[in-house]
Formats: sequence, structure tokens, C-alpha cells
Amino acid sequence: MVEAAASNIGSSKEKGGLDVSSFYALNRALTFKWIWRFRTQGSSLWSRVIKLIHGEDGGIEQVQMANMISNLEGFTLPNMHDRWRWSLSGDGESSVASVRNLIDDRTLTEVGAKTRWIKYVLIKVNILAWRIKLNNLQSRLNLSRRGLDLDTIFCPSCNSAVESSNHIFFGCPMVKDLYKFLARWWDVSMKMFFSYDEWWNWFSNLRSRPSSS
Repeated sequence: MVEAAASNIGSSKEKGGLDVSSFYALNRALTFKWIWRFRTQGSSLWSRVIKLIHGEDGGIEQVQMANMISNLEGFTLPNMHDRWRWSLSGDGESSVASVRNLIDDRTLTEVGAKTRWIKYVLIKVNILAWRIKLNNLQSRLNLSRRGLDLDTIFCPSCNSAVESSNHIFFGCPMVKDLYKFLARWWDVSMKMFFSYDEWWNWFSNLRSRPSSS
């Protein structure tokens, strides 16, 4: 089966993914949630139990103090009580989602252009369009590239071209006839497309036109 890579799915929509968090980021974000509570709720019962079992600082705070003093040289601090502040969100409140997003953003690759997501259509339709764009469909061409032994990789509908993602949705004569029918039904001018990007450019221009009444 041809499947989208985990990094493609986990990458943010800004990077061309689906913004589905990785387990790597989620696990570490949940762990960091408890670290944050330990630091900010030091007087709570569970925090005192952890300190009794493992000690107050674990033997590393002397090194941290030396590094902090070095970093603070030349800074003038205001005369106020110290407090912990969460810098990953604008309201200063801690959240698992903000840590997860930071980890995924730093570790996952950029798939391509920003993912186009139309909120007025079903999620599965958006995901289908995303897979067409990235050529992640189970076309005969993709299956053969994955090592599956097929009798033929030609399109079963027209038998005139290799069955690729672009051919299935833009090149097959049967699909072209369907586009012509839809164009007459919607009363719009239709052109021939050979790729997802060409179709999207046409569709975007169609959406931006003022509706006639």
C-alpha cells in the first residue's frame, strides 16, 4: 500500500503536512507538563514526595547556578518577586499543545508548500486533495514503484496511459468528460488540467470571482 510518510502527516499545515502530532512530541510534552508542575507547585504533596525520594535538586543546580550567573552579567533585574512564566504561549499559561507544537516544528521536515484546507468541505475530501498533491495515492504506478507485481500499470478505464495520480484525476478521458459535464451543470468555463497545481489555480480563480445574481 502507498501511504503518506509519518513526517508528512505530522508536519504543520504551514509546512505542507496535516498537523497531526507525532507520538515523540506528545510523550515529551506530557513529561514536560509534570516537570513544569514540579517547578511551579513546589509545596504540593506530590512535589514534596518527589523531593524526598530523589532530592531537592538532583545534583545539577550548582552547575545551573554558575551558568545563570554568567548569563546574567550586565543585566539589571527589577525589584520584584521571581515567578515562572510560560514563554511558548501569549497568555503565559502552560500547555501540552504548545510544547508538542514546538517539538514537532523543530524535528519534522518541511513537506512542501502550505497545506490548503477548505473548512466548508469534509475532512476526508481535504485529505484526498492533500494526497493527490503529494502523489500519495495507491495508483498502479505508485504500487509498482513499491515493488508490487502487477499485470499492467496502464489505466483500466482507458488503457491508453500509465495510471498515475495525475492521470486518474486529470488525464483520463472519462475524467475529462466528467469535468465537461460539471462545467455545464455549474455554468462555468472549464479548461483541461494536467496536474493538481493547475487545477488548484483554476479553482482559486473561480472562487475569487464575484457571484452573479
